[in-house]
Amino acid sequence: MRLLRLLSILGLAATALPGDGACEVRVHLSDEYGNAVATGEIRVLGATTDISVRPDEPFHIAAGSYTVRVTVPGAKIANVPVAVDQLDQVIAVALQLGALEAPAPSCAVYGRITNQVPVSRVRLMELFGARSVDVPLSGAARTFDFRSIPCGTHLLVVMGPESCLGTLLVKAGPTTGELKIAPTASEGCVPLHPN
Repeated sequence: MRLLRLLSILGLAATALPGDGACEVRVHLSDEYGNAVATGEIRVLGATTDISVRPDEPFHIAAGSYTVRVTVPGAKIANVPVAVDQLDQVIAVALQLGALEAPAPSCAVYGRITNQVPVSRVRLMELFGARSVDVPLSGAARTFDFRSIPCGTHLLVVMGPESCLGTLLVKAGPTTGELKIAPTASEGCVPLHPN
């Protein structure tokens, strides 16, 4: 029985990746607002790898750790560390404006919790990027404030003492109005609607 179990585990492990360890990978490019970018120079760099690939076209590469370097005119050069560990994998790279004529604008998201549901913190995650930041509620007004964040689409997550209370998709811009949110403790991590 133990031998049969061991053989089935080994069989599963052997089917995790092809015999040569090659994975099919695509690199998808977008701007910081999530709009697709169709052109750019993409290089996949590893210990013994330096290949050029095209956006959204599949290529094969061995499982492992790599850096994806993307150069697009008008955008900052992106160097993204990635782990290729799936048989079929998409690597999403969000490009930031290169600030050719002036500094890139910084944006903000701010608001308040309008009820007395216990909230431990509020998290803001870039939807088309890698940045995530948590802030506590401030004062009796129960406000939250994210300043100097990249402009674009973010996921706002209201966290209770033990679990997520809800999420809200927000667009951060240089001029964003105050969000007023009233999560309920019994809903769980559900979509929120501003008041």
